[in-house]
Amino acid sequence: MQGLIGVTRIYFKHAVILLATGLVFQLAAVHSGAQDKPKRPRITGIDHVRLYVANREKAIEFYAKFFGPPTKTAYGCRAASHPCFPVRIDQQIELEQSPSPAPKNWLEQLAYRTDDIVGMRHFLLAHHIGATPITKDHNGARHFELRDPEGNSLSFIQRAELNPDFTTTNNRVGTRLIHAGFVVKNIAAENKFYLDLLGFRLYWYAASRTTASTGTKSRCPTVPTGSNTC
Repeated sequence: MQGLIGVTRIYFKHAVILLATGLVFQLAAVHSGAQDKPKRPRITGIDHVRLYVANREKAIEFYAKFFGPPTKTAYGCRAASHPCFPVRIDQQIELEQSPSPAPKNWLEQLAYRTDDIVGMRHFLLAHHIGATPITKDHNGARHFELRDPEGNSLSFIQRAELNPDFTTTNNRVGTRLIHAGFVVKNIAAENKFYLDLLGFRLYWYAASRTTASTGTKSRCPTVPTGSNTC
């Protein structure tokens, strides 16, 4: 009887050890998974929209009516060779001379602001989204570029400070850039990228009557990254 009790005690002792070992292994696996999938940093708004133009002079004349003369001193503007129209101190519309032959997509780039440029790139790479290395422009802003599922050019930017030295017209059409849209073909792939991965909220879409393309617009995310300025 004593021998049986002794065997039983040993059995339960080993059972406890096995359970404890399994628990440690499970926690280690959960911890490893958390490291593999970092939390997405905040996306705080649209930084700029860059458009291709065929006639630079006419394009400048058109946009100057709504936002004032182009400037190279505004927050984020690159240079005089790339006309820039500030919508507000932290947002602008940029013009780029179109290449030859003309591009299929005249929206050259859409850029978003983030307060953690390193974390944002790490987050995208962890989800197998290709991104260029982080570089710094002449204004001190750090940024990297990537492509969405349909090849649209995107950029994420973190700016160190604002430069209030810019001019706008009192008759400008608006003071805040809150959305931008693409014409897309694979809406499911785009939604997976913008809604599921980046956390945007779809609020408008329309299908073309002549093609299979679909136009979409989306707001910047509010959860789980916190409040935003979109």
